[in-house]
Amino acid sequence: MSGRLRRLSLRALVRRPLNPVLARELKERMRRKRSALVLTIYLVLLTGALWILYLGAGSGIGGPGALRLAALGRAAFHTLLFTMLVLVCFIVPALAAGGIAGERERRTLAPMQVTLLRPWSILAGKLASSLVFVTYLIVATLPLFGVSFLLGGVEPGEVVRGVAMVLAVAGTLGSLALTCSTLMRRVQGATVVSYALVALLGVGTFVAFGAQMLISRDGPEGRAQLALALNPLMATADVLGRSPNESSLLPSPFTPLQELIELRERAPNEDFNGGFEAGMTVATAVGGDQVIVTESGRSLVGPGGAPVPPGGGGLLAAPWRAPLVNRIPMWALALVGYGLLSLGGLALAARRLATPAREER
Repeated sequence: MSGRLRRLSLRALVRRPLNPVLARELKERMRRKRSALVLTIYLVLLTGALWILYLGAGSGIGGPGALRLAALGRAAFHTLLFTMLVLVCFIVPALAAGGIAGERERRTLAPMQVTLLRPWSILAGKLASSLVFVTYLIVATLPLFGVSFLLGGVEPGEVVRGVAMVLAVAGTLGSLALTCSTLMRRVQGATVVSYALVALLGVGTFVAFGAQMLISRDGPEGRAQLALALNPLMATADVLGRSPNESSLLPSPFTPLQELIELRERAPNEDFNGGFEAGMTVATAVGGDQVIVTESGRSLVGPGGAPVPPGGGGLLAAPWRAPLVNRIPMWALALVGYGLLSLGGLALAARRLATPAREER
């Protein structure tokens, strides 16, 4: 008897229908000619980026043949991932911004709200349909990723991490676009606000970080870079590995971003007594003394800049250590921020959909 009940429960689980909103959205989206056009343009742009990299690399890579092929394969993978991320940032808002606003314009939102579907079910179906299409685009890119594997220099784990971060970015942008679609009355307005949020995350974070450095008049060394934690490009660059000689062989679009991330754990170059030579860092010791740490060792100086002779009783400061927030990986900070943004936006959207609005009745 227990075996029969187990089989019945398994059949019920297999036959359990999909979210009705998701099922309808998938059927409508995949039957449109626009979906095939988006896929074609997407693959053409990725292939074009790979072809431009191949033409631009030429004989500019030094070293043995195997090393040149590995550098080319690694640069090809990073270029494909960079182009994919940029395209996803443009495609996802267009997919999700019309989810609720489109229903409102067609006057089908109020009937959907008074059904047995809960607001979270409606939002989950709309968001999942966008993510399924993005996943479809990523799967179509796998043959191009195979070129990088043939050339070498790329590990499967790195591909998985990069694709997972692209999906995380797509989920966040889809949630924000869906929230805008819930709050706005028209698809056009929701789309404009969604792209404004994408520009804020992609460009506004760099502007904020640059303004922060201008105000404090310090370099990027030792900074927490919290303003860049939500930037999709920075988060994706942090999950990718980097060779020590990558910049000298064939730099990728992520190489400058990875170099900027590495500056988080370097000692800040603070100005002391009119400046100091390159390679020196300054730390404050007990009693106001300061230590100039050079590559050859340490030398202790007093508050006025006069050197303290050996045995003079001065206390050497401990070597500079990056703050805890600087030692947390950028991708971890980004995932936490993305999770908070997505949950907060969807909670606001669900509250908006809980009861049909007065103007929608």
